[in-house]
Amino acid sequence: MTVLFFYTFIIDMYSYNKFKKTKLWEIMDKGIDDLVNNKDIEENTQRAYIVGYLCKLLHETGHENAESKDEKYS
Repeated sequence: MTVLFFYTFIIDMYSYNKFKKTKLWEIMDKGIDDLVNNKDIEENTQRAYIVGYLCKLLHETGHENAESKDEKYS
């Protein structure tokens, strides 16, 4: 692991901490846990980094609290 990558990883983890006690984090963590347990995916990165990145992505794109516009998903 290069120093720059390690530094970027630490900065990202710090920025993800604001999501750790949110419902979004809980849902993302459970979803990934389900996928791992069903052997649909394998984790090669720390779970906190994966969940944090997904939470950040949803937050930045404004989809953090998005509701379905399709009634079948309501």
